[in-house]
Amino acid sequence: MILTEAKTNDTVEVLQIQEDLIRTQLLRLGISKGSKLMCALKVPTGPIVVHQGDVEIALGRKTASSIRVKACSA
Repeated sequence: MILTEAKTNDTVEVLQIQEDLIRTQLLRLGISKGSKLMCALKVPTGPIVVHQGDVEIALGRKTASSIRVKACSA
């Protein structure tokens, strides 16, 4: 599934970031393949807010839609 399909409070693991430019941008934020993210908030037609550890990051829909994830336990 893609990150935009995750539900609020779901913990997911990043499987793939499809676009090179977005992959580079997310790497600067500490998000890469294998990262575990908790979907904290989904703003309708707006950003997806994720937590990675103690860090909160708001990702735009275009960015979130290029991140393939799988559900996992916390």
